[in-house]
Amino acid sequence: MKRRSFLRNTILTAGLTMLRSNKMFAAFSSRKTFIINEVIHLWSGAITSNTAKVNAKLTTDSSAVRLVASTSPALTSPVYGSFTNANAGNNRMAAMNISSLAPNTKYYYAVEADSEVDTSADAVGSFTTPPNTAFSFKFSTASCSLNSNHPVFTRIGEKNPFLHITTGDLHYADPNSATDINVHRIPYENTLVQAALKNLLLNTPIAYTWDDHDFSGDNSDASAAGKTNARLAYQEYVPHYPLPAGTGNVPIYQAFTIGRIRFIISDLRSDRTALSMMGSVQKDWFKNECVQAKTNNLVIAWISSVSYGGDRADNWGGYAAERTELANFFRDNLIQNMFIICGDAHMIAIDNGNNHDFSTGANNPYKYPIFQAAALNQTGSNKGGTFSQGTFENPTITDGQYGLIQVTDAGGNQININFTGYRVTNAGVETTLTTYDFISTIFIIVPIKFLSFSVKSADDHLKSILTWKTEEEQECKEYIIEKSSNGTDFNVLQKIPCLGNSNGSEYTAYDNNPSEKNFYRIKAIEKNGKFSYSKIESLHFDTQTSVVIYSGLANDLDVTINTKKTGAAVYLIYNSLSMQVIKKEIVLLKGKNQLHINGSGFSSGMYFFKLIIENTHEITKKFVIR
Repeated sequence: MKRRSFLRNTILTAGLTMLRSNKMFAAFSSRKTFIINEVIHLWSGAITSNTAKVNAKLTTDSSAVRLVASTSPALTSPVYGSFTNANAGNNRMAAMNISSLAPNTKYYYAVEADSEVDTSADAVGSFTTPPNTAFSFKFSTASCSLNSNHPVFTRIGEKNPFLHITTGDLHYADPNSATDINVHRIPYENTLVQAALKNLLLNTPIAYTWDDHDFSGDNSDASAAGKTNARLAYQEYVPHYPLPAGTGNVPIYQAFTIGRIRFIISDLRSDRTALSMMGSVQKDWFKNECVQAKTNNLVIAWISSVSYGGDRADNWGGYAAERTELANFFRDNLIQNMFIICGDAHMIAIDNGNNHDFSTGANNPYKYPIFQAAALNQTGSNKGGTFSQGTFENPTITDGQYGLIQVTDAGGNQININFTGYRVTNAGVETTLTTYDFISTIFIIVPIKFLSFSVKSADDHLKSILTWKTEEEQECKEYIIEKSSNGTDFNVLQKIPCLGNSNGSEYTAYDNNPSEKNFYRIKAIEKNGKFSYSKIESLHFDTQTSVVIYSGLANDLDVTINTKKTGAAVYLIYNSLSMQVIKKEIVLLKGKNQLHINGSGFSSGMYFFKLIIENTHEITKKFVIR
């Protein structure tokens, strides 16, 4: 805490002017109390092209705290954020948002409380908003810090990263209290005032997820007593992106886009159970994020706080079935452009992706480079996995390591990405450990468009016929016919290769085993893995109605219809050439319905009796006239 961070001064002499640590305080009458409200620590995050968030700790309560941002270091002509509170309820942590910022612009920021701005050197920070288009940038990443005053943070800051991603273990306090939220607040307080980390965060926005030691202790999961307080303290202290799960006692997974990189940050602690690292809700969100990123031509940067290729019970090695599920999902949904950043293991390690295909049969054609970037300072450890570019454990507890990722993007079809791992001694001497370059290819293709799609009963009235037509399809790979019984949950029925015609094509497919309710859609897969859907068409066959046909003398028919439905219906009789012989409208009553049909128009052969109820349900029976 700053030496000047006292809480209140009562000014007894009117007209007195005080100057203390570059802050000018006007004198008030002896009946007024002047509150000196200084910033103890602050950091920025949740950066977008026009918004940002800053969380700051103040010395005293205030109901009028807001963020001040300017393109000038002197904070002239500022933009103001909305007002918020700093009080005992949030431990005087002001979570401030600001909008109406300009893209691709460097801003300097400070905190205003009760109309006074703290402009001391360690309370004015900076960040840069990203442009709305593709651009080149670099960011740092690391985890596992015992000492937040280590020179590794200074070396990171000298690289001038666009943002810093912490993949867990911001501290090793192991807080875990179900009754006292301060147990989870204090580690932030102790960590964020350390000079080296504080200076880095002053001018580098953060994106941060926890692992066990900064969540609720070693190997902690959703059963931890401190889970709720950990989640609440995180939201008080950390300038995070919007949480898809909401606010309050919720997991902290989140996602954001910088340039053409979609960062997906997992919470692999507070949702973890013995059966799942993510939990079903987060996993569904994660899968949807991957699909949407692919659809929008974005490269995925997945932030996993534990080793994806590890073989320990506490990392993905202990959740091998779920890891295979995700790997199969990546393969089956043609997730092409992704790299994975991992924490936890105290080592720098890079793999080109060849050793990290965990799909069934290890047959995913796409490889996902892995960057294991740790530890900021900790005893070295290896949590398993094979890495093509080498593995470099921390030599001693006082050595620091981190990763830097350079994204080079000129807006074309290719994005070049470079991983570089660094080591920093306790004396601040830095060396390069390993580096790896790869290219992500972005296909910019107009999605395939469906001109038509229809479903009808086949001529034998016992199966469904699906027909569709598309526009230009030179980039089409295949069509997947999907079927559902409720119009929501679809399964693959059949796959058909694209003909690839420049002017589009017409297709026909069959469902030989329709059920009572049949919903169909066509999924068009492009060569780059993107896909689009047709509209949903439905066809209902009535399984609640039974039809019994008896052919008597003179070919007359006696038809018994047992149904649970009532209403208007029509029956049609077709011969084996699909020629209509009879069509008649009737009204069905619930229960048994008897029909007598004159057979004078029948000759020997096979016929089909088709009953359509309320234009929505149909049932077909075959009979023979001898």
